This record gives sequence, C-alpha cells and structure tokens, in this order.
Amino acid sequence: MFAFFRRQRRRRDLGRRLYAAVREQARHPALYGADGAPDTVRGRFELICLHGALLVRRLNTEGEAGRDAAQLLFDALFRDLDEALREIGVGDAGVGKRVRRMAEAFYGRLRAYGAALDAGDRALLSGAIARNVLDAASSGPVSDRLADYALAAETALKQTPAEQVLQAGPELFPAP
Repeated sequence: MFAFFRRQRRRRDLGRRLYAAVREQARHPALYGADGAPDTVRGRFELICLHGALLVRRLNTEGEAGRDAAQLLFDALFRDLDEALREIGVGDAGVGKRVRRMAEAFYGRLRAYGAALDAGDRALLSGAIARNVLDAASSGPVSDRLADYALAAETALKQTPAEQVLQAGPELFPAP
C-alpha cells in the first residue's frame, strides 16, 4: 500500500522538476526586453508555453514513459498557474475558466510550433512566435531571434540522452 504512495510522490516530483526546468529557462533575462519577449505576465506565460512545448515534444519521443512524463509536466504547469491565479485574487468560479483557456492556448502553441519545427521552417516558426509571444501581425528581428533560439533548443533537447530528459537533469535547455 505504501509503495503506491511513494510511486505517486515520485511521479509528482518528476512533473515538478520538469516544470521547474521549463519555468527557470522561461524566466531567463536574455529572453526579455527589446530583443525578446515583453516582460509581462502574458510574455512570461508565452515563454513558458514555448519551452513547455519544446520539452513535451522531446518527451513524446520516449515512448510510454516519455508521454507519461509529458503529462506530469502539463499537470505541474497548470497546477502552478491555478495557484498563481488564486494568489492574485481570481475567484474560484473564474479560475477554472481561465485555466481552461490557458490550456487551450498551450495546446494551440504546441500544434503551431510543432508544425513549424516538424517542417524545419524557420519562417513559419518565427511567424507563430510573432503572433503568440509578441502579438505582432508578422515576423521581425525579435521573432526571428526567438525562432533561432527555439530551433537551437529543440536540437539540444534531441541530443540530450533520454535518461537525463526523463529525470529532468540539469541544463535541459541551452543558454539563450
């Protein structure tokens, strides 16, 4: 019986570690400012989505264990967002709706970024980043820079051994 609880705790801890790696990288100062995303709540959410999408894509290449880890990452991410909304005073009735919209946004970004990355299309990725992260109608130097970073991060994640990815090892993402 206690083995079940230990296993559940280890699973939850893995999700937290994966999310911590995403959150830490998404908060890197070099990704913000004049040459990056706006340093706003929305800008931070968008960079969490970008890094989360990159890591989910990598985890999904590792079979059932990877897909399970991707779900744990997703759960930890949205548990944190739920808590953050409650901390800023959003009422119980509004939290569920906002979290659902954020989850839909995350899956939309996962599809948009995934399509561009699968195609190896930098321009398509830059356009998706411009629309989502920068709220711009078309790509430009900032979205191109973020697209180059995302491509480099995807390559680095692909080259990271599965054990390190599945254990949320240090430095999953490259420096921006």
